Amino acid sequence: MASKQFAVFDLGSKKATLAYFEGGEALTLSRIASAKIEFGQLVGPSKISVLTQIVSSLAAEIDLPKKSLIRFSVPSQSVFIRFAKFNALEGADLKQLASFELQQQLPVAVDQVAWDYHQFASGGGESEVALVAARKQDVDDLHQVITSLGYQSTTASIAALSALNSFHSTYGDLEEPSLLIDVREKTTNLIYTSGELFYIRSVNFGLSSLVSEIARSVEATEDVVEQLIPTAFLPLDGNAYPEVDPNSLTVGTGIKNGLSRLTPQIIQTTAYFKSHFNGGTPANVFVSGELSGVFNLNAHLGQALSAEVQNFNPTAGREIDAVLDPASHGLSGEKLAVVYGLAVQEVETPKFDIKLTPSAVNLDAAFEKEKPLYFGLSFLIAAAAALV
Repeated sequence: MASKQFAVFDLGSKKATLAYFEGGEALTLSRIASAKIEFGQLVGPSKISVLTQIVSSLAAEIDLPKKSLIRFSVPSQSVFIRFAKFNALEGADLKQLASFELQQQLPVAVDQVAWDYHQFASGGGESEVALVAARKQDVDDLHQVITSLGYQSTTASIAALSALNSFHSTYGDLEEPSLLIDVREKTTNLIYTSGELFYIRSVNFGLSSLVSEIARSVEATEDVVEQLIPTAFLPLDGNAYPEVDPNSLTVGTGIKNGLSRLTPQIIQTTAYFKSHFNGGTPANVFVSGELSGVFNLNAHLGQALSAEVQNFNPTAGREIDAVLDPASHGLSGEKLAVVYGLAVQEVETPKFDIKLTPSAVNLDAAFEKEKPLYFGLSFLIAAAAALV
């Protein structure tokens, strides 16, 4: 693999991360920076200017060279994922049918989204197809910001699939079904994978709502609670912890109470995955994202789900020259599943290659396709004018 440099931009609802990679024999994280996003900043007419400021500031912080390629993901809240069964079709016929099916399920017109599909391998007359869409405006806005700052932009990705590709790049195809629980700021992505299949469900549980709940219950500010999350101590049933810092235990108890809403969702979704996708009970359960590192979190989830739960570390086996901030990136990079998934998509063929194309890129591609005809007609018109 030839060495190449590029950046990835992961935009969440309350945090943005820009990372600079070198891809060669080993994928190396060279520099990384994150910034907080205040509530409501990315809504309304000021969205483009705020995004521009965020990307510009992060690029300056990591000294990102101009004209660098930036691969980006769109926020989870603008993403639409559905699954459908079609007769075994290929090429244009499958794309046309996927477009029709997507329009039936979308709450908006299909021309208002950037979309793609993935056909799972099928041994029979029907095949499962994943339909993935995101608000076209969100894709176009990020593309516009990146290119206006003098960087190159490419197709967009979505956070959950980036995390899934990171998982497969790290572990390969595990023999048994697996579940990755990726906790983001606003949502938690439940990502199931088994062989050639995947299933994703985003549930309304994230760091932001959890912090708000805990802050209200202990009468503290959200900033104080958020700072205590990485050092929280989650109590297990039947155990006493007299020597644990009271603040860490209080926040850990709040996290435990919040998880009482998430675990039933996981159990319900696992049952759906088993019945609709012929998937088995996940033998491998991993946690990544904003709650990674909370003491006893995995043990508590393991009790609730009757499974062994471990942290997913996407940096495993990778080279890291960057300095990681535990609060933003995790002690060992456990919060960087999406960042590494975006990087994987740039340096290797990912397991699930979904691409959301900005409108400007589609227009450029259409022009390139029609360019020979355009210049041929221009030549004929000019030649005809010379004869007059």
